[in-house]
Amino acid sequence: MLVIEELEDEEHAVELTLTVRGLTCICPVNGLTDTFGIEVRYQPMRGRVLELGAFRRLLDGYAPARITHEALTVDVFTIIVEQIQPAALEVVTTWAPVEGVECIVRVVA
Repeated sequence: MLVIEELEDEEHAVELTLTVRGLTCICPVNGLTDTFGIEVRYQPMRGRVLELGAFRRLLDGYAPARITHEALTVDVFTIIVEQIQPAALEVVTTWAPVEGVECIVRVVA
């Protein structure tokens, strides 16, 4: 579960961008380690923002998971929506090339 912080100043529209690189999970097809980076852009609703340490622990929790690129991206997106109900959200994962093919997965609401 993510920890939520409450911002006291709601007079200004805020957009936050969180970027983490060097994350891993396991490819469900070949069992090898996949490496990716993630960028989360969101506008908090009612001042609710993600606590950065808890966000990093969530992402590190995918290291042993056998999960596709698409499923991981959607999963992170869904968790953020459930936890903080942002006004706007975009989650983008960028995966290290596999056989010369780079994959970027984007989920937007």
